Amino acid sequence: MPKRKAITDNNWNQIGQHTTQPPIPIHGEVAPFETAYHLPPLTGTTRQVAWARNLRWEILHQLLPNVMDHTRGVADPTPIYQRITVMRGATAATHWIDNRAMIGSTVVAHLVHGTGKSLWTIKGPMDW
Repeated sequence: MPKRKAITDNNWNQIGQHTTQPPIPIHGEVAPFETAYHLPPLTGTTRQVAWARNLRWEILHQLLPNVMDHTRGVADPTPIYQRITVMRGATAATHWIDNRAMIGSTVVAHLVHGTGKSLWTIKGPMDW
């Protein structure tokens, strides 16, 4: 059996050069949207935060500007506003990444009509 080559600082640096991934570009509307809606900064690695900022924008930009339209006709919109508050406060990048299936019109259905996963229950800042 051949001997394994020890990893030295030099070949570790060479390995790292081959595995470095390019940064994730952030959509141009993300920063102004985050400022306008006072969204908190996200936590995670640089790549996770960039990806999650884009995902959070995709999820919330269809909901927040039109929340009044979405809740029109709902007898008691208080639970919907509570869920939105919890969503806005989620700061872990991995949380947005793990729940990226909410992108699209399903986010409104989940909030207003109560369909979908238990993800939308209000237990704490990490349990939408």
